[in-house]
Amino acid sequence: MENDDKKIISLVKLGFWLAFIIVIVIFTKFTTTPREDNNTKTITYEQKLAKLDDNYEYKYEIKINEEVYTFEGSKLNNREVGSRYINEEKIDYYIQNSYSYEIINRALILREDIFDNINTNLLDVNYLKSIIKNIEYTKDNNSYLYNLEDKEITINVDDNNVTSIIINIDNNVYNLSYSNIGLVKDITY
Repeated sequence: MENDDKKIISLVKLGFWLAFIIVIVIFTKFTTTPREDNNTKTITYEQKLAKLDDNYEYKYEIKINEEVYTFEGSKLNNREVGSRYINEEKIDYYIQNSYSYEIINRALILREDIFDNINTNLLDVNYLKSIIKNIEYTKDNNSYLYNLEDKEITINVDDNNVTSIIINIDNNVYNLSYSNIGLVKDITY
């Protein structure tokens, strides 16, 4: 009889433990919300274009009348720091509120010719977005082609961002590449 009581007590304890585990499993299943996998979100072309604002790193390769200008730098709101290369000449620059400065030994020297011969409107992503706003485009894989009266603009994208904008205007080419969009935290020279 005593053995039967021990068996019954053991079975009751085992039953309580099983019931406890089942309650825990059911509770966690219904109280946790499924996590969204960021890799499965689809970002539309318009969203990618909107993300390209005034916070990015860039490399511009511009060919005007057989002369090649290269600009590399970072932009954050109304400030920009970078380097300009023409042939073998390198100039480090800083721009704030449309004023351009050459950086020499960490000092700023006002210099207005850093972007000579360059249509700086074509470097301004907000200007570019405004001129293509209501223009129809042709899509080819990850490229969007806009044909305007005097220029052709191709915008290339990857899964998350605009990677480059290529502008052909009067046989001159502006190849504007972008990276680290939205990730620039500070601009220092």
